[in-house]
Amino acid sequence: KRMEALWQQTDSFWATFTSITGLTPWTFIGAVWTTLLVIGLISCLGFLYTFIPPKAQARTSRIDQAETRIDNQFYDTDKYSSGWWAPKGWASELHKMNAVRVPYFHAAFQRITANSTEPTATDASAEKKSVTDDKEKPSYSILDIGCGGGLVSEPLARLGYQMTGLDISPKSIDVARAHAKEQKLTDSITYVVGSALELPFGDNTFDGIVMSDVIEHIHDLPLLISEISRVLRPGGVFAFDTINRTLKSHILNILIAQSAIIGLVPPHTHDYRLFTKPSELAQMLSEHNVRMELSADVVVGLEPTINPMHLLRPGATMSDVIVRWNQTKDTAVSFMGYAIKQQHKQKQQQEKQEQNKHNKPASKQRASKQDSMQASPKKSSFSTHVHKHV
Repeated sequence: KRMEALWQQTDSFWATFTSITGLTPWTFIGAVWTTLLVIGLISCLGFLYTFIPPKAQARTSRIDQAETRIDNQFYDTDKYSSGWWAPKGWASELHKMNAVRVPYFHAAFQRITANSTEPTATDASAEKKSVTDDKEKPSYSILDIGCGGGLVSEPLARLGYQMTGLDISPKSIDVARAHAKEQKLTDSITYVVGSALELPFGDNTFDGIVMSDVIEHIHDLPLLISEISRVLRPGGVFAFDTINRTLKSHILNILIAQSAIIGLVPPHTHDYRLFTKPSELAQMLSEHNVRMELSADVVVGLEPTINPMHLLRPGATMSDVIVRWNQTKDTAVSFMGYAIKQQHKQKQQQEKQEQNKHNKPASKQRASKQDSMQASPKKSSFSTHVHKHV
């Protein structure tokens, strides 16, 4: 009797509903399901849309700061400036990356040539002997642009380089100076507050320049490259690592690393529009007489090894998921590279060769091509040299 009463009430409800709306029960249920499916589809499309990187111009020209969303000021706050050397701090991943970056930078600086500074270790001796031997340590002067708390300056100083660290954040420089004093490295490192776009040094001052995780924070990249070329001596080396502008880097460095759930880096640490392709760097450097090869043994990738099971450890944080960083052939996320400032004679010879190449008759060009095809190419020894250090 109760079931019959319930059915009667249900029939009465649907009869009233149909008389008011003109919809049958099954039509109404179908409309509800269709609406839910449309909402779900729109939500999925909106989620997928976040994977599409914003439109970005080439880095070969200055980017207006108003067109980007990046916070370069958080480094100068008490919360973050004091965390440069904290074991579980926000910069812990940068420390892990040093295990790959510093050996690469050191190997690149062995390519420094023809400077007024005489190194105490040549390329050949650096390959055969450990740089931990005081007698074999190099004595090149290196500028670390955007040094922050000195995370790269200190290990390079321990390898024997005379370091000058520059950063626009006064609080970060204070932390770097204090830590260098604790580590008894004040004789090997000098820290300066200054802008990368207006370097407070004279022309041809340094044997080498290093920029680690800095290029992706600079809006006026052409001006930066101009300043690097100005203070770098002929034969000097510019070594760096930065983030590539690809879909993969957008997903990993923006959507995941900066998300509220993962939080590997603070929000707005990076902006996709400031990521740089290797070819763009090579082009700008070439325009300022600094030659960067795009070969696979010079431009190398930098990627992490991840183990989510580490989150099960007591007191684990999201940064513990990244076990270590590795040098790879895949440059789609981050990449390291180096470039050499050309000697004036080399530049003149290259210009003369280019001019002769354009002026050479077509028949001679064909003959030279045939000769070059018959000749056996010479392989560069830098790949072996870099990998021995890395």
